[in-house]
Amino acid sequence: MSDECKGHGPKDPLEDAIEDFNGLRSPEATAELISRDDDQLVVRMSGPFCASCGLYDWFDDLAWELKDRLGKDIEVKGAKEVGDESYIITYSIL
Repeated sequence: MSDECKGHGPKDPLEDAIEDFNGLRSPEATAELISRDDDQLVVRMSGPFCASCGLYDWFDDLAWELKDRLGKDIEVKGAKEVGDESYIITYSIL
């Protein structure tokens, strides 16, 4: 039975992308949507991050997941460290 039939309405592709990212990559990296508008997403990503991976690889992995779900090009516009093992990433929706 689809989520829509269960009374939950259609699933948001953005939330699906973040949920899938977290399912595959947490606890090394966990993403949380902070805000969104037509041309930008802001996400908090936290975790110990795998030492063998480049930090931006985690941010790019989420961009690919978002691109697949939203059907639009996504790129990392900026990233700011906001605490120990926590970053705020701004993505542009192109």
